[in-house]
Amino acid sequence: MLRTREKETWAYVGRLVDDWALFAPLLYQNDLHNAKVILKSTLTGRSSDGLLTEPVTIPAQELREAVTGRRFDRLPEWIGPALAQAYEIVAHNTDARLGDAVLDRAAMAAMLAGSARLSESVREYFRTLVFYSDVKIALRAARTGAEAAYLEAALCPVEGLELRRLTEMALAGSHELIEWLKGQEAYGCRQAAEAFERSPSAFEKAVDDRLIALMRRSRFGVEGIDVLYGYLLAVQAEIKVIHIIASGVRTGAGESAIRERVRELHG
Repeated sequence: MLRTREKETWAYVGRLVDDWALFAPLLYQNDLHNAKVILKSTLTGRSSDGLLTEPVTIPAQELREAVTGRRFDRLPEWIGPALAQAYEIVAHNTDARLGDAVLDRAAMAAMLAGSARLSESVREYFRTLVFYSDVKIALRAARTGAEAAYLEAALCPVEGLELRRLTEMALAGSHELIEWLKGQEAYGCRQAAEAFERSPSAFEKAVDDRLIALMRRSRFGVEGIDVLYGYLLAVQAEIKVIHIIASGVRTGAGESAIRERVRELHG
């Protein structure tokens, strides 16, 4: 049902806009997903049937041919070199996490670059998305004791974030990192860090609620493309909330626990 909802949403937007490239920053996420699936299925010999998604900017068959033939130069510049690097990492070091991180960084950089032609409100959405992607990477690194080389490969530069200091704090430990994040005002970082002290799920909710607030501002804007971006992001948020509720029901979580995790969609 949710896959159908997403497919119908993209089909509807496609009937309204001729320049599909305007939505490339969102579609890069689907390209990223497919690249990871195809890379791992190729190296493990497992089928990727039923695991690929669309719409995309790169047809899945092109990705598959590039990976199986190791012809990464045939792919767009934003993903070709990163996929080649990820291939070598996973094939020779069996470090899937680092391979994913290299691809994640490439996608985040592409989203920022692709949103440059869009309105300030949409650009702010993607800057916020990348900012918190970096913060989440740092939080996991601090918890798991990841090395500096991993952070260097994984973190994506974004306006308003000192990657050097973020890396230093992540290497210092979870407590030091949280304290540093509480001193950062950009993108509502202080409030999100305070939420993390309550629980990781509270942090995730705080981040999503901030992104949803930015989406809502676009959704009710006056510029055509902003409205469509807001609509697409609203549908994605609704789908995520349904997944949260369904997960809570499956695991037997109480109603109050589920309500605590549900994102603010229409407040």
